[in-house]
Amino acid sequence: MTADQNTIRVIHVFQQTSAGSVPTVVHDLNEFLPHQGIESSILYLNDDGVFKYIKSDQEVTVCRRDKKAGFDFRLVFKLARYFKLKKVQAVHIHDDQLIPTIGLAAKLAGVKLFFTQHGPIHKKVNKIWFDLNQTVIFNSSYFQQEFLKSYKLSAQKCRVIRDGFNIARFQQSQQNAKRDDLKKQAGLTPEHFILGNMGGLWGNQDQASLLKAFRKLAKKAPNMVLVLVGDGPVKPELEKLIKEFNLEERVKFVSQQEQSDPW
Repeated sequence: MTADQNTIRVIHVFQQTSAGSVPTVVHDLNEFLPHQGIESSILYLNDDGVFKYIKSDQEVTVCRRDKKAGFDFRLVFKLARYFKLKKVQAVHIHDDQLIPTIGLAAKLAGVKLFFTQHGPIHKKVNKIWFDLNQTVIFNSSYFQQEFLKSYKLSAQKCRVIRDGFNIARFQQSQQNAKRDDLKKQAGLTPEHFILGNMGGLWGNQDQASLLKAFRKLAKKAPNMVLVLVGDGPVKPELEKLIKEFNLEERVKFVSQQEQSDPW
């Protein structure tokens, strides 16, 4: 999309994003939002402490996070200058631990700030950082209610936008043969019923609770298999839980880099 004066430039910021999920997010943003006059980019902190900027499958280093412990004011000013340079109009944070740094940078740059809470907050964050946001977004009413028990924000700042999927991607009958082939590769038969979960394997996604529920369901549905599509740092913990529940033959992992739609 060619940017013009009517284009809204938005940067989405992630604490950590696996190499497999970044291209997926870029693809989805570029597929749907340009038609609405929104030009989206991604800024994320990878495992070696480098912020990366991604747009149209290109990747360049923005800045390196200071290695010292604690808050880094220099990074705040670097990002503020970067937001101005890119003429960003809105910054969308997807991780509560980044609100202090990114929030201050956005305010210094005169940029509107939005935050989406994708799950429960496991580490206490000072309410003042949420007050910086134009809007705090939740993907379910339940998470909004849980959030407001700890953080008393005004109703005007809160909004629920439920997760959605392009159902058409999963309704292609011609995919049946490919789906059966995938089942065969995973050691399953066409008769197995697949229960799927798509999302990053991060603590706030809470696949551990899903495994606890599936352990009970698996006893009543012997042909059911759980497929976890995604990548992330809690995978070893989930694998340990699967072993503890004796579900090694009933739970499968599929990397987000693989073609997951046929499942």
